[in-house]
This record gives sequence, structure tokens and C-alpha cells, in this order.
Amino acid sequence: ARAAGVQVRYDAERPLCSDIVLHLEAGGFRLWFEPRAQQLRLVEIYDLSRARLRYCGRPLGGSPQHATFAHLCDTLGPTFPGSFDAERSIVVVRYPGLELHFAIPPQHAAAVAEQSARPGAAHPLELPDGTAPACVRALLHAGGVSTAAAAAVPPTLPHSTLPLSYMEEVRCTLGVGLHFQCTGHELPFGCGAQDAWAALGPPEDVQRRTVDAMGIHGQPAAYSGEGEGEAAADNSYFFRYYSRGIDLLFDGDTHTLKKAVVRANWPGHADFNVYARCNFVICDGPAAEERRVLCTVASSWGECAKALGPASGPAVNMAPESPFGHT
Repeated sequence: ARAAGVQVRYDAERPLCSDIVLHLEAGGFRLWFEPRAQQLRLVEIYDLSRARLRYCGRPLGGSPQHATFAHLCDTLGPTFPGSFDAERSIVVVRYPGLELHFAIPPQHAAAVAEQSARPGAAHPLELPDGTAPACVRALLHAGGVSTAAAAAVPPTLPHSTLPLSYMEEVRCTLGVGLHFQCTGHELPFGCGAQDAWAALGPPEDVQRRTVDAMGIHGQPAAYSGEGEGEAAADNSYFFRYYSRGIDLLFDGDTHTLKKAVVRANWPGHADFNVYARCNFVICDGPAAEERRVLCTVASSWGECAKALGPASGPAVNMAPESPFGHT
């Protein structure tokens, strides 16, 4: 899918089995995100002529002369002789958190392979015809010099007690409310708006619910009785916490919590990238010690239906502005 010059690549059938990739063609780079926590694990720059990279004030890209083997090794210093990948015809050089790929023309592949096989082989700063190998790809990650970029993982999330801890586990107990595992905050249904403010901080947005498409499934009290089928005025409002992936719905008269919406931020959804992913776990049971996990943010629709019981198919979002079409 494409949106505002960004191409989103993901596995629609098995979204947790491969990375989410954001391709920014104008900048010549891709961002690779681990699919479960949706953390950035790799930055792939495949066109250094468009990149404006610097190390200690010296350019690493932006022009052909700044992307040669000799210039980059002189700027970054040597680390190890590098390895020649005969299948892809590239020389791979690694630094802490950085992997560089240098293309070797086919006519010089045999000579470079022979040179690389010698004990104590040096970097091929020049090819047999006097030209310098050009860097065709730079991969940035959080690993060390021995880490292959393809196997790089995101840095470990800090076990923080800050209110905005990313991917903090949120226990959603049916009929009870929300419990935040890291901070210990509790938001039971019926608590006041000021309780949510104290626990989570000020909302990033406050919006009144103008249309309740699910009101037909509510109790008869949701209708005013002044006319058949005439809905009563709804003064309910949402506290929207985009960075947490949570919406809290409060009653407009009593200002008490009556519903919580937790977001998985799946690619393909119309609201993708509007909210961060909420690391929610849905539980049941009246007492904490008796509660069992029904499903999590990583559960499939089939797993949720098996745990919660049969239900109609998921709602279809037909928002025309969605880059993914009907979802």
C-alpha cells in the first residue's frame, strides 16, 4: 500500500512472520520494523547518492566520490578485512551498528575472490582496472561489529516506570476495567475522567462521540421514548491516547468510564499509524487470581472467536481516505 510517498510492505496473511517495511523511495532508504513490538530494527540505505550521512563531520554519501571503498574506509577506519559474497558479488564490511556492501563487477569477481582467500588479505581499495568499489547499500542497526544486519534485532525496551512506557502490558478484564502492569495503575469501569488523567496524564485529544453506529445493540434506555426509534442525545466523549493505542469513552453526564478501545495498529487497517500498538491482554474472571487469558494483541480473529465465542465477521471500514482500501 502507498500513502504520501511511502510504500508499506507487510505479509497480510501472516503479519507476525515478517517485518513491516516502510519504503521511502524519494530518500533512497527503507525502514524495517519487527512485527510484534513494531520497533525499528534496521535502516537500509540502498542509494547513498540521495543520503546525507556524516561521521565526525565527514560525508559518507550524497555523491559518488563519497561512497567509494577508499573514502569510507578512510573515514570510518578499518575493522576487519571484510568478506566476499561470491553469490551476490559484493564485499561486506562491518562496523559497530553498521554494515556496508560494495559491489564487485562480474569481470573482477574471480580476482577479488582469490585475493580475499589469501591469509591476511587487505581491503580491495582498488579493482584490477584501477577503479574503486562503490558502496551500494548501508545497513544501520543496534548490534555490534560481529552482528550481521540481516539478523539484527531491536534494542531491548527499558523496564521503565514512566507513565508512557512503550509496549507496557495492559490487562483488559471483561466487565472490570484496565490494569497497567508496569506502573500498576488501575482504571476500572465507572472511574472518573480525573482518575484517567491522574493515571495516564492528559489525553492527546478529546473528542465527542457524534455518531454511535453500534447504538442499535445497546439497551432500550439508549432511546428517549419521545418518538419511536428516536435516539437520545449522547454527550459521551473520548480521551484519545494515540501514543498508547488507547481510547477511553466517558459518559457525558456522569463523567465515568464506560468503554475502552485498545488498538493493535495492524498494517492494512484504515487507522494504521494513527495509534501506537497497545500491548493488550484480554482476561476474564471476577477475582484476579482466577482470571485466565483469552486473547492478546497477537491473536488472530479465529483465536479470539474460539476464546470469546462465535461472532459475526469483523466490521468493514469503507473510509475513502484509507490507502489500503476497504478494510
